[in-house]
Amino acid sequence: MQRSVRRLGLRASVVLVTICATTLIPVVLAGATTPPGAPQGVRAAEVAGLVEVRWSPPASNGGASVRRYVATAHPSNVTCVTTTTSCVVSHLTLGASYSFTVVAQNAAGTGAPSAPSGRFRVPSAKATFLSAATALNLALATDQQAINGASTVAQLSADLAKYKHAYEAFTSALSHAKWPSAARTNVAGLEADVDTLATGTVNAYEASASTAATLFDTLQVDDNKEIEVDALVRTDLGLPQLIIDPINTASPPAPTSLGTTDTVHDFTGNSLSVTVTQVIDPATAGAGSGLADAGFRFVAVELTLADPGGGEVEGDANFSTTVVGTDGQTYSADFGTASECTNFVFGLFTLLGNTNSTGCVLFQLPSAVSVQSVDFTLAPGYLDTVDWEN
Repeated sequence: MQRSVRRLGLRASVVLVTICATTLIPVVLAGATTPPGAPQGVRAAEVAGLVEVRWSPPASNGGASVRRYVATAHPSNVTCVTTTTSCVVSHLTLGASYSFTVVAQNAAGTGAPSAPSGRFRVPSAKATFLSAATALNLALATDQQAINGASTVAQLSADLAKYKHAYEAFTSALSHAKWPSAARTNVAGLEADVDTLATGTVNAYEASASTAATLFDTLQVDDNKEIEVDALVRTDLGLPQLIIDPINTASPPAPTSLGTTDTVHDFTGNSLSVTVTQVIDPATAGAGSGLADAGFRFVAVELTLADPGGGEVEGDANFSTTVVGTDGQTYSADFGTASECTNFVFGLFTLLGNTNSTGCVLFQLPSAVSVQSVDFTLAPGYLDTVDWEN
C-alpha cells in the first residue's frame, strides 16, 4: 500500500508538473520579443543641398524599443544609420536617381524592410553647389548684420556661433555629395578654406584690440584664397563666375574733389556709393591703437558708404582705401582707430538695402608728407577704382 501510495504520489507529481508546464508555455510565448515591423511612409527630399530620407515608425516594435534604423539607397546600397526617423544619405552620385528602404532594429534583431520610396533624383552637381552657396550667403548676410549690431559680449558670441554654423552647414552639404572626379580636389580645397574662414572670423572678432588688426589682416588673405578656389570649383562645374572683369576697362576716371560721391562695384556688379567727407590731419589714435612710429603721424580718412541698389554690398574699408602722399608713395591702412570716428567694425562693413555707414580709416604718414589723393576699390586688382584729390 505504501509503495502504491508512493507511486500514486509520483504519478500525481508528474501530472502536476505536466499541467504547470502546459500552463506556462503560452505565457512565455505571449511575452517573447520579436523583431519590429517595417517602417512606413519612406520618402526622400533635398534639404539645403543634402539628401534626407524620412519615414514613420513601424506599426509594431516587436515588444521592445527600436534601437536604431538603417536606411539604404538603391541601387548603390549606401546606408545611413540613426536613432530618429530621418537621416542624411551621403556620397550619392549627383544627378542620379535612387529609391530608399528602411529597416528597424530592436533587441531581437532586424525587422522586415519597408516598401521602397518613390524614385528620387539627386540634384545635379551644379544645383547642389548653387543651393549650398545661396544658403550660405543668405545666412552670412543676416548673421553679419547681427554681429555688427551686437551690443554685449554675450550677444556677439551668440551671433558669431550662428555665423560659424552657416559655414559648417555649407561644408556639410559639400562633404555629403559625390562630386564629379574633375571637381573633387577643388571642392575639398574649398571645404578646407571655408573651415579656416569660419575659425578665423570668430577669432578675429573675439580678439583683443592689440591683436585684432593682425588677425583681420590674415582673415582678408584667407578670404582671397577662398574666392580663388571658389572660382576653380565653378570652372570645374561649368558655372558662371562671381569674379568678373573690371567694370572700367578704360583709363581710371579723373580725380574728383573731397565731398564728391563716386561709385564702385563688387564682383557681381552691385554698386557702392563712396564719399570721402574729410581728411583729418593729424588724427588722434583711438584706444588700443598705440603711438605713431618715430617720424610719422596719424592721418584719418573719413568715408561715407551707401548702397543705392537696395541689395547687399560688403567689404573691408582698411583694404579698400589707400592714400597717395605728396612724395608719390602709396600708403596702406594702419588698421588702428581714430578717436574722431569709428573704423566701421575693424574696417568691415555690410550694407543691406538702402543703408549707409560712416567710418574712418587710419594711416601713418611721414611727418613731412601730406595726403595728395585718396583711392578706393572694393577688390584691388579686380574691379574699378575711384580717386579724390585732397
